[in-house]
Amino acid sequence: MLTLHDYLPSLNGWKVRVLLGHLRIPYRTKPVAVGNCCVKNFFGLPSERIFQGVKRVRANDEKALNEPAVVHAHKSGWINDWERDFCLDTMRKRVLSPKQLAKWVEINRRVLQRMKRGTTPSLV
Repeated sequence: MLTLHDYLPSLNGWKVRVLLGHLRIPYRTKPVAVGNCCVKNFFGLPSERIFQGVKRVRANDEKALNEPAVVHAHKSGWINDWERDFCLDTMRKRVLSPKQLAKWVEINRRVLQRMKRGTTPSLV
């Protein structure tokens, strides 16, 4: 039996699955994850640390992005200079004012939207 290694969100394997179905060739699909090893090797980004920060904020958008995630978001043009400085200056604060927290959440949501699974964000 054939094993089709496929990254399902990319939809790249659907033609092969359709062809195998028409030819009545049995196969099994093994989903694969495309992740930070590829990013690290090809783009030289600290992807493990970026993904750690994004994962923490995805679980709670009132948490702080870590420094590598903030720097990456700024280099990618997702946040401006002021927002980068704001994030870096407040990331270790335990208590934020309501206005600061609202701005933090706004920035986090924008970064999360750009990093959303299934999209192809700018990596440089």
